[in-house]
Amino acid sequence: MIAALAALASPAGAGERDLLNACQAMPGGGTLQIRCEAARGHRVAISFIDTGVGIKPEHLQRIFDLYFTTKVKGSGIGLSMAYRTIQMHDGEIEVQSTPGGGTTFKVFLPQA
Repeated sequence: MIAALAALASPAGAGERDLLNACQAMPGGGTLQIRCEAARGHRVAISFIDTGVGIKPEHLQRIFDLYFTTKVKGSGIGLSMAYRTIQMHDGEIEVQSTPGGGTTFKVFLPQA
């Protein structure tokens, strides 16, 4: 799921790899939902909701830090790029996660 959010900021051709990473966040299988709805302040909210392993509380404050990763072969670049791209478009991002219960990323962007 985290990688699906990172796909927002991925260079061309990297989307397939990022969606594969999203599936890897749910090693026992699961569901990835993407929702879009009107939000406060003439914005749109895009939610990415998974039923994966969740993010440990001690990692939550660092997930957008450049090069922070919990994966053995991870680069720690994806969420940092997504965060910066969202900021550059006058957006915001929120995350809620429960270890063992999944993660929700909610991106707020100005409506067109």
